[in-house]
Amino acid sequence: MLDRRKEQRSPTYLGGTLSFNKRLSTADCLVRNTSPSGAKIALPNTRFVPDEFDLVIPQWHAEYRMRVVWRRQDQLGIEVVPSDLNEEPTQFAQARRLKRLERDNKELRLRLSLSHLD
Repeated sequence: MLDRRKEQRSPTYLGGTLSFNKRLSTADCLVRNTSPSGAKIALPNTRFVPDEFDLVIPQWHAEYRMRVVWRRQDQLGIEVVPSDLNEEPTQFAQARRLKRLERDNKELRLRLSLSHLD
């Protein structure tokens, strides 16, 4: 089988929500793996999902505009869409790194506040 991936994928198991139709329509999904510029998501039926939609991943506190690259009955391959022509898309790898840095920052602030008590 030919592997056409441009980038390394990381396995994930994250809940997400698709929204489209001016946010009047939503569907829950499972983000199965990510790469720096896209992901594979699973949901019961992909026929109703338009070619572009918004994807929210609550665990990352992130929202992305996504485009369908490939479609199967219960899975979609998606890529991040730039928000305007001059802007690069926010990559999943950057979102994960930002989340980790925010957590580390919170831990350091807690340590600093506790060190003042000594």
